[in-house]
Amino acid sequence: MNELRLFVRQLHALPCVLSQTILLKDLLTRVEDFQKYSEKLLSEEIPSASKLQELLEVSFDFDVDLPQLVELRIRLEQARWLEDVQNVCLDHTSLTLDDMRRLIDSGVGLAPHPAVEKAMARLQELLTVSEHWDDKARTLIKARPRQSLSSLEAAEKEIDVIPAYLPNGIALKDAVKKAKDWLQEVESLQAGGRVPVLDMLVELITRSRSIPVHLDYLPRLESLVAEVQVWKECASNTFLTEDSSYSLLEVLCPRCDIGTSGFKRKTKKTKESVPNGKKKSTKLESLCDLERALSECKETAAAMAMLGEARLKEMEALHSLRAINEEKIFSDEQNVEIKVCFCQREPAAPMIQCELCRGMFHTSCISVSSNLQGPWVWLCPHCHRSGKPPLEKILPLLASLQRIRVRLPEGDALRYMIERTVNWQHRAQQMLSSGNIKLLADKVDSGILYSKWQTVAGQLQETNKVSQTIGATSFSLPHEWNNRSIHLHSLFSTGQ
Repeated sequence: MNELRLFVRQLHALPCVLSQTILLKDLLTRVEDFQKYSEKLLSEEIPSASKLQELLEVSFDFDVDLPQLVELRIRLEQARWLEDVQNVCLDHTSLTLDDMRRLIDSGVGLAPHPAVEKAMARLQELLTVSEHWDDKARTLIKARPRQSLSSLEAAEKEIDVIPAYLPNGIALKDAVKKAKDWLQEVESLQAGGRVPVLDMLVELITRSRSIPVHLDYLPRLESLVAEVQVWKECASNTFLTEDSSYSLLEVLCPRCDIGTSGFKRKTKKTKESVPNGKKKSTKLESLCDLERALSECKETAAAMAMLGEARLKEMEALHSLRAINEEKIFSDEQNVEIKVCFCQREPAAPMIQCELCRGMFHTSCISVSSNLQGPWVWLCPHCHRSGKPPLEKILPLLASLQRIRVRLPEGDALRYMIERTVNWQHRAQQMLSSGNIKLLADKVDSGILYSKWQTVAGQLQETNKVSQTIGATSFSLPHEWNNRSIHLHSLFSTGQ
């Protein structure tokens, strides 16, 4: 630069004018302006990176060695780094630990400057604090045994004031929120004296497994569910027969599978979606529908009403099935293929009739004891579902469930069954004390079924003797059934 000034002075001292003098004078002027602006910009504590870049681009037009160029390049690197720090730290929710480490690593190689050193110290302090509380948050949510909610809330307050994104801190906040929501739901169950539903307790316990916080109410909920499971086992032992294929709920509830050979009870328990958020009407078409409806009932009275509705449907279906089965027996139609029993084959003696559904079964297809004497009631495997324990053995089950204070579908079904049993006993006692039992006995003794069978038996070539085997009345079939004998249990019996 000094050489350029000296050369321009020498040109002005010449006694002649050269054309290059003006160009050199202009170059000198621009270089001097560049130096003044550079000195002003470099005097700033944190110069703009864009202005420094513009100055360096202007210097490319000079074929002059300028001392400010080195300083400008150094300050440009510092300015770019400081602006990067400012931009990254602007949004605290996106400032990660990796971002801080990257900025510190890139700032280590910069030339010393007060602004850079200050930013580096601030970043290093923030990184140290962030790493400490991120590790602390991870320790709290991974701790075994689980830490109390108050401990996590205290850590959450410390993390909230840290202007950085801490992944474990976010997980800790989420755990605190879930724990508070969970506790609020449990407390709402206790409010108002309402008895909680088992499915809700199981759902709360299941959710608690994913909440890394010690929940004070959890042991009590687990104890309640365990008591209910013990109660269900006791009830199953009371009602279910050995090697029974039915569940306790199937035995206690009104039947939903009458006439379907039990296929409906295998339907999977699913929740159907309801469009437009409208409440779906309850359809008790299967045991799963009834179980879901009972689980969703908030009051016992509503559950009793729902079971009453299911009982009416059960009776309607049973009456229809009895009519269909009896029509098979007394049908006068010719050349009609009749199928009975589990095997769905034609009638063939010896056979036995279910007292409840009136279905006919081959004795070779079922297990019937030959040691039974006198009148008795036989039920087919579809109708004979439980061991029919005495009422004195059932009442303690209901009392123990009331002490547990948890509602479940099996409990509602047991309550409803006991109410029906007590009502039936009351009506039976009234009938016995009123003397109307004699009129009923006369109707039974008149042999309504026997009269029907006499109409059919009149077409027979011969009538077999009445057999007392397993308490059944023996008849012969019409000629169209190849005169094969069939054993039928009396249509009207004192059983079901």
